Amino acid sequence: MLTRIVAVGLAAAAPLAGAAAEKAPPPAAPSEASPPGVDMHRRGAGTPDASGWTSARSTAGHFSVAVPGHFDDFTVRDSARDGTPETVHVVSAQGRGGIRFAAVCVVRADGKVDADALSRLGKVPGAGTPLAIHVAGLAGVEVQASHEGNAAVMRALRAEDRLYLLTVEFRADQATAVMADARRFLESFRPEGPP
Repeated sequence: MLTRIVAVGLAAAAPLAGAAAEKAPPPAAPSEASPPGVDMHRRGAGTPDASGWTSARSTAGHFSVAVPGHFDDFTVRDSARDGTPETVHVVSAQGRGGIRFAAVCVVRADGKVDADALSRLGKVPGAGTPLAIHVAGLAGVEVQASHEGNAAVMRALRAEDRLYLLTVEFRADQATAVMADARRFLESFRPEGPP
């Protein structure tokens, strides 16, 4: 499962996204049943290219991203803190050295996006100064954080009716070696229409 720094970061930006990460089923045979509220679309999907990376398209989240190796693609249905039904679409992968990559799309049934979602990402434990970014016409922030031996690079992008969260999680001592892969993952993200 995700380390505390990323779980807190996801929960800070979108409360259900942190819950989605915790509900994610462990790697298993595709024939095994998923936990309640989780729709496992694909496990171990993708065909890596010569560089070892795969283009991963979310089945239900309408986004794509490049990940190292194979990926899992699933959806979690739950409720936000205020009781509003919320759907979280996730593409996740694990790279060399246990480095974790996750792209998440959070959609509330009422179409609202928390106005403070971007600013809260900068308040995760060990977060550096948030960097304002624009990706595919979406405003967002990028934050690097390091806490208790774990580190992450996180992006939150706000659309009118959804929130995208991208994370690369690693041990703090891997930071220098991870940055090229983190950049490749983050820069490859593309929204593909409404979820």
